Amino acid sequence: MRGNENHFLYREREESQENKLHRALRLLDSYVNISGYHTFSPDSCLKQDVVNIPSSRFLRPYMKKARYLERLKLRRIKKAMRHASEYGEVFHLWFHSHNFGINIKENIAMLQEICEYYEYLKHEFGFESITMQELAQKVERKEDTL
Repeated sequence: MRGNENHFLYREREESQENKLHRALRLLDSYVNISGYHTFSPDSCLKQDVVNIPSSRFLRPYMKKARYLERLKLRRIKKAMRHASEYGEVFHLWFHSHNFGINIKENIAMLQEICEYYEYLKHEFGFESITMQELAQKVERKEDTL
């Protein structure tokens, strides 16, 4: 399962407890690091026989109104990716592909830049790209050997 980032801004709460401040802070966190990198060790995913792979970053789609902030969003993602690659941790980037149906050119360019940076980190640090299922299987296999 995909869990949320481990920070109070991303904790599940009732709709009645959600407010504009929380939403604004999460939006700001997409551009400026206010809650941390949210990278983690694979071993931390197993909790009570359930593999929970927390999110590191939700890739928000390109917004024309915030076009001047898009470089900050990419920089935030790249810094977290680098942190994970340097420390042998997991960086879990996720998005909804249907959100990318508007501003397709800009969204594809953003994904392309992230993929190119991944290739650099793969070459430089051996950073590995795997699916959630592959990560869950690795975690479960390791648990079976303990």
